[in-house]
Amino acid sequence: MQELILALLLFIGQNSPMDVDELEPVEVQVVNQEVMAELINRNSFKKPVRADQLGHLLGLFDHNDQSIYLSDKLDLETSYGRSVLLHELVHYVQFKNYLYAASICHQALEKPAYDLQNDYLVSQGEPPRFNKMFIRAAVGWCAEYL
Repeated sequence: MQELILALLLFIGQNSPMDVDELEPVEVQVVNQEVMAELINRNSFKKPVRADQLGHLLGLFDHNDQSIYLSDKLDLETSYGRSVLLHELVHYVQFKNYLYAASICHQALEKPAYDLQNDYLVSQGEPPRFNKMFIRAAVGWCAEYL
């Protein structure tokens, strides 16, 4: 897993302006949907979610403990699975580059994560999976800050 993380961090460093040099190792845990729901509920002021409501959520970066959590449904042997880990690593790098602290709206940080995820998929011979409309929906009202 560490080799994959290093390779993905290198991709982020080569394809974005973010600094990936001298980052501390990030903890990556594989968890079930119930744990994913607990993590979301612990970090959200919104209405609590249940595991069966998570749908396509396969990963998340928790800035409180600076860890990445991946769903046990995610297959890291696939390009798409690795792209999900890359997406969460982008959030880790954003946090370490103080972009969370500088951001008016944290949801706006999703756009560069989806853009790099698409770039990674293309580099692996796969089509991009996230179009502009999807990304705009993901950033919600933060779109005005993009």
